[in-house]
Amino acid sequence: MKKIIDFILGIFFQIAVDSAEQPLFCGFPDDPNKNERWTPKTMRGGKLPNVIKKNHNIYFTLASYRPDPQGHYRAKKEYVVAVHAILLDDIGTKILAKIPLKPSWKVETSPGNYQCGFILKKPCTDLALYDAIGTAISEKGFSDKGAKGATRWARLPYGVNSKKKYLVGGKAPKVKLDYFHPGRRYSLRNITEAFDLKLDIKGRKGSTTATAATDNNGDSILSALKSA
Repeated sequence: MKKIIDFILGIFFQIAVDSAEQPLFCGFPDDPNKNERWTPKTMRGGKLPNVIKKNHNIYFTLASYRPDPQGHYRAKKEYVVAVHAILLDDIGTKILAKIPLKPSWKVETSPGNYQCGFILKKPCTDLALYDAIGTAISEKGFSDKGAKGATRWARLPYGVNSKKKYLVGGKAPKVKLDYFHPGRRYSLRNITEAFDLKLDIKGRKGSTTATAATDNNGDSILSALKSA
C-alpha cells in the first residue's frame, strides 16, 4: 500500500494528512458497471481506508473535498475545494489521437487501455474553467467524454478491473502503473495551449482560445488562465 500512498502524495502534495480538505477514495470487488456502493472514504492519519485492497476496483478523486455541515464527505461539486489534475480516459482503445503533452502518469486500466493524468502546478478552484477545459479536450478527441468534470473518479494503480468483459477464466486483470512523474506539472494555460483548445465557459458570452482573445469574455478567460 505504500506505493499507492506515494502515488497519492505525489499528486496532492499540498494536502496535509491531518487537513479537513482531502481527496476521496472508494473500493469494491463488484463489476463497476453494476456496483452501487461508491461510498467515499478519506485517508486517516496517513493511512488508506480499508476499502483500498489489491483485489478490489480502487479509485480516487482528482479533486480535494471539504466535509459537509454534518462532517461527512460527499463526492459532490458543492464540496469541491480544488481540482489537482486533468484526466484523459480510454487512451489506446477508443482514443487513438496523439497526446501533445507528456502525462504526469499513465495507468493501464485494462489490457491495452489507459488513463493519463496531468498534475496541475496550481490546484484549480475555478470549476467552470476546469470543466470547460475538460469538455474541449474530449470534443477534440483526446479523451472519452465520461472523463471530464471536477467530480471525476480515476483508477488507482495496483487494484483490479472486474468489469465482466475483461474477465479471463473468471479472473480480473490487474490495473498497472505504466509510469509516474510527479515532478511533471502543468498550468492550465500550458494544457490549453498544447491541446489548442477553444473554451466556451457557461455564464460568459462567446468563446476563446488560450492564445487569442477578441472580446470581454476572451479577456476574462485569459485572465483566469494566467492565474491558474
